[in-house]
Amino acid sequence: MSQASVSVFARQVSKLHSSVYQQLTVTRTSCSAIIFTTHLVLTKRCLLPYNRGAMEALALKLKEEIDRELAEVKKERSDVRAEREALAEEKASMSQLTVVDANDLIELNAGGEYITTTRGTLTSAEGSMLAAMFSGRWEDRLTLDKDGRVFFDLNPYALRKIIDYLRLRQLTKAATALPAPVVAYDMRTEFNGVVEYLGLEEVFCPRFPVSLQLSNPDSTLLNVIPDGAGGSRLTYTGYDFKFFCTDTPIPVGACWKIGVNIATSGWLYLGIIAQKDAATDTIVSCSCQSSYGWAGSKQVWAGGSTTTSPGFLGICTSTYYFQLLETELLMLQVAPTGAKTTFRLTIPASCPYVIHLNFGSTQTELVLGSATEAVFDNAA
Repeated sequence: MSQASVSVFARQVSKLHSSVYQQLTVTRTSCSAIIFTTHLVLTKRCLLPYNRGAMEALALKLKEEIDRELAEVKKERSDVRAEREALAEEKASMSQLTVVDANDLIELNAGGEYITTTRGTLTSAEGSMLAAMFSGRWEDRLTLDKDGRVFFDLNPYALRKIIDYLRLRQLTKAATALPAPVVAYDMRTEFNGVVEYLGLEEVFCPRFPVSLQLSNPDSTLLNVIPDGAGGSRLTYTGYDFKFFCTDTPIPVGACWKIGVNIATSGWLYLGIIAQKDAATDTIVSCSCQSSYGWAGSKQVWAGGSTTTSPGFLGICTSTYYFQLLETELLMLQVAPTGAKTTFRLTIPASCPYVIHLNFGSTQTELVLGSATEAVFDNAA
């Protein structure tokens, strides 16, 4: 190829580069990279060994790279423009907000029952739907009754429980440490539905997961295999009685499940124990005064003593669901046949409990995992 042909080609590529450069405001580094590449291609050292076809292919590749960068910059410009427009709309919307005060009194009509509280209480759960409703931004979109009260077509019992809890949470300056409100058993499904509707799942303890990590995982007696979902598969290989506990307190309202595979004549205890007694090194941990749960041989343990529970025939191969309430421990047994039976134990309130297991039979297998209160609702 002649030197004249190279010069013509160089002018064409330079012209293309100049056109693109005029359309884009790219960074100086990016422009310098394009110019350097163009000049490098056009030096005699690079061009003279090539034929015309190779040079055209090289020019096409360079054009494709520039077009791709052009498309990316255009997209970035479009995104920035959209963000600016959204910000402008947000500013305009903020300028029209209703002036509100945390001490404003708000009158609510919950299914025909009236509740009066402050705006500060209703907006205390940041990020929730309830807080957004009374932030002042959506004030003109709330449904009012004929007397100007904000109307909620919700269960009044559930809404009152929620507001009382939020008020107490404010007064005690507690973020999440308070136990969940005590809700009547036949109202729990309704209560949980209202909590979910108002976006308050992160506020109420029943929605919190329970820790399933053991505080004393003796690997010589207990084989622990994590299941990847926060739970574990446990196999007890000892021959003497041995107890194990989880390492952190169970939040009030939290649920967990334990799948059991045990010999017909085997013995196993499932329940709770006060965290302060979890380190007690004794084979008869179920006899501790803070221990509550169920075991083999039809044993029911409450405060360190045995009692009975109608219909309870002992821990056997089944799936067991547990829930810790303020003053009750619930256990739902789901037999291999699908039959469900719920048992209850009354427990002292305001005591930090941990999950408590006591093995009495070798080769007992457990699958420990989390659960939700919906299991108990469906069984009720």
